[in-house]
Amino acid sequence: MNPAAAPTCPRCAGALEASPRPPRETTAGPVRVSAPARTAMACPTRHGRRAERAAVRTAVGRLTRARWRPRGPARCGACATPLDLPSRRTVRSVTVEPPGDAPFTLDLVLPLLRCPDCAVENAPVEAGRPLLRAARAATRA
Repeated sequence: MNPAAAPTCPRCAGALEASPRPPRETTAGPVRVSAPARTAMACPTRHGRRAERAAVRTAVGRLTRARWRPRGPARCGACATPLDLPSRRTVRSVTVEPPGDAPFTLDLVLPLLRCPDCAVENAPVEAGRPLLRAARAATRA
């Protein structure tokens, strides 16, 4: 492969263009997500968004999440201990690694529950969907 060759879209084989993305902050429910300003390689016909959305989903999925219980408190996602301590609002960062593009960091402000047994911080059950929704909105072009 010629390193000087312009990158192409895997779907339509068109040349990718540098697309500046401004910094963006989005709030959904108890979650706030901030994405930095960056330059992403994008297909002019908007192909390739699926790969970036999957990379965002993978990065957010690395956070430990509390397990839902039909009765009683949620359980720790790492050791299954009941989470009975109060939640606290904190900042976490996750790195998104889109294929064929430079990695970038998302800053998340969300409530976390600390496990009293293993000390792992868990994202509450009710923050799961808002977290993914806010992360996708913050990375949207």
